[in-house]
Amino acid sequence: MEEKTVKVAGLFIAILGLTFFYLACIEKTFYITVGFATLAIALVIFGLLFILNKNRKNRKKNAKTSEKLICPNCKEEVISAGKFCGNCGALLEKRKP
Repeated sequence: MEEKTVKVAGLFIAILGLTFFYLACIEKTFYITVGFATLAIALVIFGLLFILNKNRKNRKKNAKTSEKLICPNCKEEVISAGKFCGNCGALLEKRKP
């Protein structure tokens, strides 16, 4: 449920930015146009980054929980953020399910 909320919020911010950009195109006063265009671009970028950042956090969390590594020397399952075993220093292999 949280993922949908974040995506909807990001899309809303991006659409709001596009609306401001549309208003900037209609407006004829230079300073107001530049202000609306700047705000529009900032909102679109912020909305997209909001969505992408949340997706990246979810991917990292899913990779940590699903990827199990095993040391070929120790023959033990290793919980490690790196590629090498903490006990013997051997290169870790992915465990076959």
